[in-house]
Amino acid sequence: MTRKTISSRAFAVTRRQLLGATLAGAAGSAMMLSPFKAFAAQAGVPSLGVFMRLSQALCEKTALNPAVGQPLLKALLNAHDGFGDRLRSLADAVPEGQAVPVDGLNAEQRRTAKRILSAWYTGIVGEGDQARVVTYRHALQFKAVDDILVIRSYCPNEPGFWAVKPSGKRA
Repeated sequence: MTRKTISSRAFAVTRRQLLGATLAGAAGSAMMLSPFKAFAAQAGVPSLGVFMRLSQALCEKTALNPAVGQPLLKALLNAHDGFGDRLRSLADAVPEGQAVPVDGLNAEQRRTAKRILSAWYTGIVGEGDQARVVTYRHALQFKAVDDILVIRSYCPNEPGFWAVKPSGKRA
């Protein structure tokens, strides 16, 4: 009885073929998951864009850093149950490109606005034992005086600079 042997070359896969198959699989997975991701964004977590738009309107600043906004939003969502729904409610009440009409907001929307402002200005989210520092250096409270004062705990010069007698500057 003779056996036919199949050459191992028949099953050989080149790097290009393997890479192509991997990329095709990843693209297919992404296409299958994208509707679920869109549904999750609508049903659950509000987008960073909505949060940044509201933050800019509340803080009356046009140049807030999204890299700071992302962890603030995540911390607010984790710290306060239903924050995503309250954020959407506030977003619906605030016309795009306008200041926040405080008089037109209900108590829950004002509380949400206050939490957003507090997070941006102090860098802290939550209260009491649940309070978490999200950012210190990028908290907006330091922006008002950053041209004169150094953020506390950050050394403005080399170690021991305070031992040298100050120059003749007077206030």
